[in-house]
Amino acid sequence: MGYGAIAKEAGLTKDAVVAFYRRNGLTGNMTGKAPEGTGSRCKECGTALVS
Repeated sequence: MGYGAIAKEAGLTKDAVVAFYRRNGLTGNMTGKAPEGTGSRCKECGTALVS
């Protein structure tokens, strides 16, 4: 679910949602990506999947 969809559901602006996420450290983290070709990462964000 993207910032725009969250904002629409909550009745807020997209900027307000983005600011909330950043202020509370809830932004995405790509450092946990699995190595290429392993097939063990999220197709949406690339984060390593936990077994």
